[in-house]
Amino acid sequence: MERTKRGVEQALTSLWSRVLERNNFGVDDNFFDVGGTSLGLVELHREIRDTVCDGVELIDMMTYPSVKKLAEFIVGRKAGISPSPQPGTRT
Repeated sequence: MERTKRGVEQALTSLWSRVLERNNFGVDDNFFDVGGTSLGLVELHREIRDTVCDGVELIDMMTYPSVKKLAEFIVGRKAGISPSPQPGTRT
């Protein structure tokens, strides 16, 4: 499971870099805190559904706004479990 999470994190990091047009962010950073916009989120959502996991919804990306948390959610979803939302997010 850990290798799968690492692979998903790498794929998400690559997509974030493309959408944000930068790569100086960490896996714990919030998408909006590192320059992401709502239009960027929609673009990222499409890319994630096309290449990583077609079951991710926009609300999932708001609930799990970091690469690490979203990767945990995606891997957990495939395994039938979901991580807790980040503090300060609505469920």
